[in-house]
Amino acid sequence: MGKISADVKKMLKQFDHNEKEVMLTLGYAYWNGEGINKSKTKAIEVWTKGSELGDGECSYHLGELYEKGLIVDMSANKARTFYQASASQGYLEGIYKTGYCFEYGFGVYKDLEKAADYYKKAARMGSQKAKDALLRLDISIS
Repeated sequence: MGKISADVKKMLKQFDHNEKEVMLTLGYAYWNGEGINKSKTKAIEVWTKGSELGDGECSYHLGELYEKGLIVDMSANKARTFYQASASQGYLEGIYKTGYCFEYGFGVYKDLEKAADYYKKAARMGSQKAKDALLRLDISIS
């Protein structure tokens, strides 16, 4: 095993104590091999723990991995599940992507009303992509 940086050692202790604030950054450290040996599998484990602890950005990244089939088998249902978890955890990109899933029937039955609800919420939070989606669907933000 390569040398572990002091910052990563600190994050590993926080990880052991279930401190969700460190999960995203530690996952990136593993993903990119920054301060610790590169391990995409370990990054996924860390982001999964972060998701379970309520970190919306960790949930979002897991959704992306399942959507794109990176390291894990592609699964529209799992991607949508993680995007929806991210949305319920208040993460803006997760809210937008959940709307996208409902608009296109990605991992869920197509439901334009639900898509619009998620897009409106994301648009109110400042998402330009959500505003564009509402325009495309000819739906007002209000």
